[in-house]
Amino acid sequence: MLLFDDVESIFMARGSQHAKEWHFSQDSVFFHSIDDLDTSRSVIVLTSNRPDLSDDAIRDRFLSYLIDYPDLETLIQMIEQIPAFVQLPNAQRGVLRHDLVSAVRDGAVRSMRDAQRFAMRHFVSKLLKRSSLAQHFAA
Repeated sequence: MLLFDDVESIFMARGSQHAKEWHFSQDSVFFHSIDDLDTSRSVIVLTSNRPDLSDDAIRDRFLSYLIDYPDLETLIQMIEQIPAFVQLPNAQRGVLRHDLVSAVRDGAVRSMRDAQRFAMRHFVSKLLKRSSLAQHFAA
């Protein structure tokens, strides 16, 4: 299996103002290599948050699947497995869960990374009684 994460940064669209000449050469080599690959024995995964910035030929050569953000329950399950969350007293876990639900509904938390950061900020603010470490050291 080959994984190319953020493929738009590697194989930029040919009309992109950010693409350089070497991008086009790189794209050409990649496309020829992919065309020669035995796909019955290989898996290639390309990920992108911005497929509109990747070369059209990339999208033409591969099957496209849209994977949306995780649902609220998945985010909550993920948060509940973070060690910092497990260490919180039950009352604070309930507050964090409630705040997370609100943040997801408001659109402030959309991904697992957002949820992890949200939980860590919540943990730090409850631990230090301040919203950030900078405020803690400035005091």
